[in-house]
Amino acid sequence: MGKSHILQLFFIVFMLVSCATSYKKAYNYPEGMSGTNQEKLYRTLEMGRDLYSKNCASCHGKYNRKHDNTARFTTQQLNNYGSKFIFQDPENHAVAAQMDGEDLAAVFLFLQLKKQNASGDKK
Repeated sequence: MGKSHILQLFFIVFMLVSCATSYKKAYNYPEGMSGTNQEKLYRTLEMGRDLYSKNCASCHGKYNRKHDNTARFTTQQLNNYGSKFIFQDPENHAVAAQMDGEDLAAVFLFLQLKKQNASGDKK
């Protein structure tokens, strides 16, 4: 095997390892969570991020100067959205009322577990 093949192999391995561990950097995982469960939770959090971007960011993010265009919500605000959804409150947020429970839960998890940078803004 020539030097170029070894360098290519090293680069491929490096990229695979980087991709496999990058999910750990974006979110605050519960302590003691196994790597397998982190990977599963990561997929749910990414689904929540995508759903937020498609359904929520145009309103909740547009007054916000965050890098990822994601508003900050308090736990109380998220609980209010969830309670209104569960009890099918007619005054519930229109977009949240159109989501199913799994999608809404993924959005809430995303908003609760995404990391903050040093200035306190969510990443």
